[in-house]
Amino acid sequence: MIGMKISVAALILALGLIPGEAEAGHNHHDSNHHLQAVGEEKCTVFIEDRLYDDRDETAPPKDKRSRLSCFMSDGRSYTIPFADADYIKENFESGLYESGKTELILGPGAMIDPSTNELVVSSAGAEFRPKESSGRRKLTSGTKTILVVRVVASNAQTTASQAELSDSVFGTSGDTITLSERYKSCSHGKLTFNAATGSNISAGTTQVTVSSSTTDGDDTMGNDITLALNALFGVSSPDQIADHVMYCFPKNTIADGGIAYASFGGWISVYDDDWCTYPSVGVHEIGHNLVLAHSNDDEGNEYGDQSGAMGYSFPSGNSPEYCFNAAKLYTLGWFSARSKTISTSGTTSYSGNIADLTQDPDAAGSPILFFLDGTTDYYLNYNRATGINSGTISGPDQVRIVQNGGTQQSILQASLAAGGTWTSPAVFGGSTVTVVVNSIGTEANINISIAGAPVTAPITAPVTAPVMAPVSTPTGPVVPPVTAPVMAPPTPTPPSPSPPSCVNDPIDWNDSGGAEYDCDWYAGEADNCAIYGDDFANDEFENDTAKKACCVCGGGSSTGPSPGPPSPGPGPGPSPCPAGEKLFEIEVITDLWGKQDNKFRVQEKIGNKFKNFWAENDFENETVHSFQKCLSADDTCYKFIMIDAAGDGLCCEDGQGGYKLTWGGEVVKESLFKNGSRQRTKFNC
Repeated sequence: MIGMKISVAALILALGLIPGEAEAGHNHHDSNHHLQAVGEEKCTVFIEDRLYDDRDETAPPKDKRSRLSCFMSDGRSYTIPFADADYIKENFESGLYESGKTELILGPGAMIDPSTNELVVSSAGAEFRPKESSGRRKLTSGTKTILVVRVVASNAQTTASQAELSDSVFGTSGDTITLSERYKSCSHGKLTFNAATGSNISAGTTQVTVSSSTTDGDDTMGNDITLALNALFGVSSPDQIADHVMYCFPKNTIADGGIAYASFGGWISVYDDDWCTYPSVGVHEIGHNLVLAHSNDDEGNEYGDQSGAMGYSFPSGNSPEYCFNAAKLYTLGWFSARSKTISTSGTTSYSGNIADLTQDPDAAGSPILFFLDGTTDYYLNYNRATGINSGTISGPDQVRIVQNGGTQQSILQASLAAGGTWTSPAVFGGSTVTVVVNSIGTEANINISIAGAPVTAPITAPVTAPVMAPVSTPTGPVVPPVTAPVMAPPTPTPPSPSPPSCVNDPIDWNDSGGAEYDCDWYAGEADNCAIYGDDFANDEFENDTAKKACCVCGGGSSTGPSPGPPSPGPGPGPSPCPAGEKLFEIEVITDLWGKQDNKFRVQEKIGNKFKNFWAENDFENETVHSFQKCLSADDTCYKFIMIDAAGDGLCCEDGQGGYKLTWGGEVVKESLFKNGSRQRTKFNC
């Protein structure tokens, strides 16, 4: 790539502009607005991809979230406005240029527009070119440092204190699931992130005060923070303080409701307030610093592969406990000693066991990763839901195959249970590769073979602890579990016709985004099920996604909702309620802040709306409270709403709370209410 370059003039013309139009595009600014001289001849180009809550209607479309930013020598950055998403994909993501390894030679007359934080360059003389190597690279092993920056702006400040930020990132006060813990656990100690040390640093954190406000936006505030850090530490750029620097902005600083973003292959990651404290977000953004791209599902949904951290992120301080998919793990290199390659020029087949990522990468044993090396690359692993990977959401206890390496967006190809099979396109010297999963247990037993190549005899020794529950494969019907190897998948049978009636199962289901995202929400828009129905799995329920729980999404049950957990002791005695009514019982165990945070409401449906008829908010801290009331048992639909005003639920960070609801002697909901501000439960509906 040395010597390759593209002129900005050619780029501007390719985008349908004319020479000089880059400047003309800013002529709408009147004479009171003054452009500023850049003061440097070149800058380093990085891709930044912004993370949003996809269910926020104000979020930009996914093809508008990537941008090129150019970093000056002091760490300040400015957007390159003439490089759109298509250009980034074609020229950077495809490998012609690399994020962090490309310079923009600015040419004469380059300016900065402070109102938009954009570079304004002339079409003459400016060019992209590969950057001369500095001898540094983004290592994925060893010990690295992180500095977490708390910000005091002119109108707001980061909610978390320095001590709270330190605990959430490094576990300095006992937090067990943190950014640093996740990388250390998933890499088996091969990559460790330590808290930065030195003057003006407290347990890996520091604080800066800036004159900008949240309304000025993240670009302006980010550059102000950079200059403040340079002055505080006496450095020329913040990356001289630590390997990675996390900017924790005050709430609502990032434009358009953004959550976080990071420079791809760079040192900086940026977070909107509390998102700085959630480990899955931090692992995701630092993953971008380590040049990991997103993990997509098999339907083309970006972030849709939630088997690991490069899929969707979650607003939780203690979950999910997962690592990365096969493509990312292979790129990170932690399991190189237990990785195997299948190719036409080398090993053409494999028959035997595959271990999971919780196993020691340097110990003797079955392979953990497979690289299927064709003109299109594929990666395979056994995504066992246990230990450090117990919170994996997509494809738990299945063999998963993804396309593309870790620095590209990976695309799920198959998630296979016992008896499942997958065949690739003919990209292995004109032949296909077939993967067959014989059994699933502590390890999985598989066959991999390139068409026409000899296959060694399969290992037929039994695998311990077989998974006995049936699992649906992505493309076929439910496959019965097997404990002995099966050399070919069962013949598919057509699905049974849909039942004549359906009820949501369970009736009080909501997805992992919170109580407001229940089956009624999925029914609100025609495409909610198609877009989100397989995502946002809520592991509090057996039917964890909308497509399993909600009738409107093709889930639910024709036989009624699954029963709740059995209540201890003998069955209920005679009802104390008059004929036509049933007893509704509520038991609430409050947390440490129950007196000020906890309350509940009960509503009844009148017409198309629910209206309150019963509310309680007089609670004591860490106390069991019991309530009961006889309610009409006719066709009235009721809704119970449990509320925690602090938004962290009743369990488990501030006490061991929870609640149980009983209707007519049957438990309809029993929940620890681990996170969130509200949980809703419908009954008698």
